[in-house]
Amino acid sequence: MKNHFYGLYRAKDPETLEEYHGGAIIREDVYWYLAFHGMEVGLYGSGPNDRRRYDRREYEFAGRITGSTDDVVHFYVYNPQTRSNVHFEATILNNDRLHIRQLDHNKGIKGIFERQE
Repeated sequence: MKNHFYGLYRAKDPETLEEYHGGAIIREDVYWYLAFHGMEVGLYGSGPNDRRRYDRREYEFAGRITGSTDDVVHFYVYNPQTRSNVHFEATILNNDRLHIRQLDHNKGIKGIFERQE
């Protein structure tokens, strides 16, 4: 199975996370990053320009490609908090963009991811 979607992709739009500390709300924009190394897949959340984890292959969630065609790739990442695999489908929109859809939930990680290389 050929992997022609190698590299690092970042969500086009950030997700705003809210944490409550002592009555105050702290908001932070987090971008999801999706990395393809051969058949291995990594997923992590970070600031707007974080390549360090990609370069070091240090991911919050790691998994593998399970199948692909010329324009669609199926993969999973393991979520250590739930101790389960989370399944995704990525449609290749052009050479530098993917449309990601989480297959397990209506909510979750989805949308346009843009190549960072």
